[in-house]
Amino acid sequence: MFVLTAGSYVTPLILGGPGDFLFGNLIYDAVITELNWPMGATLSFALLVILGVVVVLYSRLMGLNQLYKAFE
Repeated sequence: MFVLTAGSYVTPLILGGPGDFLFGNLIYDAVITELNWPMGATLSFALLVILGVVVVLYSRLMGLNQLYKAFE
């Protein structure tokens, strides 16, 4: 669920407004509005790395292995 909300650009655009930008909105604007594919790719890769770091830190700090053991 977290990854889906991180890349969402339609809902914040509808609910927020033109002045509220999230990372997904920046990627959308770079690719669709400005036709700047290299910037859109760079922003997408940065989002991927940031989310990867967050997931790894969360799994190390919160101990996801305990969660996996509960389902066995």
